[in-house]
Amino acid sequence: MFNNLVEIDEVEALTDPERRAYLSQDLLSIHTARGEPRITLDVGWYPDEDPSGTYRLVLLRDSWDDILARLESRRHAVITRGIDLCLEMVNEGLEGISIQRRLDRLENP
Repeated sequence: MFNNLVEIDEVEALTDPERRAYLSQDLLSIHTARGEPRITLDVGWYPDEDPSGTYRLVLLRDSWDDILARLESRRHAVITRGIDLCLEMVNEGLEGISIQRRLDRLENP
């Protein structure tokens, strides 16, 4: 588990060290502590260190071969709402298709 996700006002104004830190494929990873299946929520910036890139949120079960839901946005607020939504829905025991439908409405309500 790790968290290096921060809100950035102007991505283009970041210095090289800030780009390496805050425009990385490894910004946030949360996973269930125990139980089967293991659910992981992963957030990264793609492509790595590229100011023209985007945030990518992925909710997966057990491995990268079983993606339950996905959201991409340049807007930090959309990604944080997606994180909250995913965590809430996973706690409620909802499946991927329901989660994906809700995520799809975040960027274009």
